[in-house]
Amino acid sequence: MTLRVALLGDSYSSGTGAGDYEAEDPNDPGGPAYRSRNSWAHHYVNWLNGQGVHTTLTNLSHSGATTGSVLAEQVAAVPEGTDLVMLTIGGNDVGFAAIVQKCFALGLRSASECQEVVDSASNGMAQVKERTRAILSALDAKLADGAQVVLVGYPYLATDASYTLRNWGKSYDAGRGVRGLTDQATAMQSSLVQEWNAA
Repeated sequence: MTLRVALLGDSYSSGTGAGDYEAEDPNDPGGPAYRSRNSWAHHYVNWLNGQGVHTTLTNLSHSGATTGSVLAEQVAAVPEGTDLVMLTIGGNDVGFAAIVQKCFALGLRSASECQEVVDSASNGMAQVKERTRAILSALDAKLADGAQVVLVGYPYLATDASYTLRNWGKSYDAGRGVRGLTDQATAMQSSLVQEWNAA
C-alpha cells in the first residue's frame, strides 16, 4: 500500500532558502517555485518511508503563492487518489514580505511603517480565513472520502525578546506586534479548522 501525499502552499511549504531545489520549469509564469528537498514536508515523507510506510510526495507548493493562486492552480493539479494534502497559506495575502522588510531589514525597517504593515495584515485576517475556507471546499470536492487535509501554521517571526523600533520620533514594539500577528493567524486557522470539522 502507498500513502500518496500532496504538498500545497507558499514558500514555507516549498522550503525557500533551504537549498537542494527541484528542477524549475522555465515556463512557469510565477517564476521560481523554490521547491526544496529539505522542506518540512520532505522530511516528514522521508520519516514515513523510514517507518516502513511507503509514501510518495507530489510537491505543488510555490514560493509567493497566495490563497488565490493555490485555489486557481494548485488544487486542480492535486493527483487523483491523493490520501493526504498538507499546506501553508495566507502569509503572502497579508504582506509577509513587507512585514519582514519594514520590521526587520536593516536600512528598510521603520517604526511607523512596521506598525502600518502589521495592522494591515491583522485587518486582512478575516478575508484570509474565507479564502482558505474556499480552498478547503475545493479540496473536499476533489478528494475521495477518507482523504485528509492538514493546514499547517506559521512559526513566529520574532522571539519573545524585547524588540522596539524607534525613529523619527516614533516608537513601536515590533516584536510584540509581529508575535501578536502570528497568534492571531494561529487562532484564525484553529477556528476555521474547528468550524470545518464540525460541518
